[in-house]
Amino acid sequence: MGQIVLKGYSPKRHPNTLIEYNREVTYDEVEAFLENISNEKGLFENKSVFIHGLGSQPRSVYEQLKKTPGVRVVWYKSVLSGFFKPLSLFIASYAGLVKIVNNELLKDVFLRLSEKAMVGLYIFDASLETDFIGITQKKNQFEDVDYQAKEDRSYFVYYVDADNFEASTGIYEIISYGIEFPAALVAKLNLQS
Repeated sequence: MGQIVLKGYSPKRHPNTLIEYNREVTYDEVEAFLENISNEKGLFENKSVFIHGLGSQPRSVYEQLKKTPGVRVVWYKSVLSGFFKPLSLFIASYAGLVKIVNNELLKDVFLRLSEKAMVGLYIFDASLETDFIGITQKKNQFEDVDYQAKEDRSYFVYYVDADNFEASTGIYEIISYGIEFPAALVAKLNLQS
């Protein structure tokens, strides 16, 4: 498939990337994919799992997630700035980073943060976690966050843009995985190879 641009997203090709592609999907397809990936216990060994909500959520969503056992809200903030910052009290404008501790919650947290927004799932070597968090806090620019996660040769990154007006379904997904991502999982998760 050709390259698409999602709200300014233009990924830098990382040398550890084996495959990266995008496609239109339905909500049911996203839900089924997340269910399948959540059940792949081997995918999470020695890995950190984060969900990065890129905005358009009310503050209350992150406040509720903070109370949820099995997830850790690392940070959240309004994407509004300057003159518009006070509107964050009334407008769903929050982005945030959530660490998934209990992988059984991955699907529910991802779907919750994807409502009318873009969200990314990052699975990468746990040794990269500190740098990854630092980049998300400094820039909140997901192309830089994306690049940092890809420092792991066996990374997996999954984005969903759930309010895309260019897609006939309203939803685009982007899948990217590293040169050492297990071939058995490529087949099992029905990924492009």
